[in-house]
Amino acid sequence: MIRAFKCESCGILMYPKHSVCPSCNDRNIKRVEISDEGTLLTYTLLYALPEGFEEKPLPIGIAEFDGVRVTGQITRSDNLNIGMRVKAVYSKIREVNGKELFGYKFKPL
Repeated sequence: MIRAFKCESCGILMYPKHSVCPSCNDRNIKRVEISDEGTLLTYTLLYALPEGFEEKPLPIGIAEFDGVRVTGQITRSDNLNIGMRVKAVYSKIREVNGKELFGYKFKPL
């Protein structure tokens, strides 16, 4: 499941969390879980990467899960297609100064 956020006033879903709802400006925002299976909307391959990334090229994509758009790394760069189904997994993104950083990666289904 993906941890998204929902405005309790107007019901809009968002990711990442905003301190104020972008739709109605209310501050009553609650964490909710949404499906971790979605659709890849777009992607690109990055060749010039900062320190800490092991994979080159690095596939990055935007996928939609229950109407919420999330940016994340894609676990492989071969046979990617816009519209393909993906599953979001929370895992290590990279390491900086000995510290592991985590986020969502998309695994093609």
